Amino acid sequence: MLSVVAATSFVALNRMNFLAFSSRLYSEAQSVAENQVDILLTKGPFDPTRTPALIPTELQVGTTTQNGVLIYVDPVTGQTVVTGTMTTTVSDPGLTQTLNSSTANLNIRKIKVEVDYTFRNIPYSVVMNTLRTADQ
Repeated sequence: MLSVVAATSFVALNRMNFLAFSSRLYSEAQSVAENQVDILLTKGPFDPTRTPALIPTELQVGTTTQNGVLIYVDPVTGQTVVTGTMTTTVSDPGLTQTLNSSTANLNIRKIKVEVDYTFRNIPYSVVMNTLRTADQ
């Protein structure tokens, strides 16, 4: 009877440890995605109406993929435990505004940052979206 209780306790503690580490990894992946969003929101100057247009390379319409993004590094050993892939997609949703019969492009960029990683052969994904307006 004692061995059954011990085995059950071991399995329960092991599962709790797995869930805790999975949550920690998810939080770290959120931080990586949030950092990328912050970089894109603060990159400037962004004024596509100017001649020549002032558009940083990070805000050019398109998709970039970065492999080997650090998700978790063991603080004791310094060993990289989990890496992932970060995909950043910048698009122009083509939003316009009509005022006094005049239509103007709002010059907005839609930004999607996706961080994918695998832990114990289970794929995880964190996605963050935002909009960036021009500095006009």
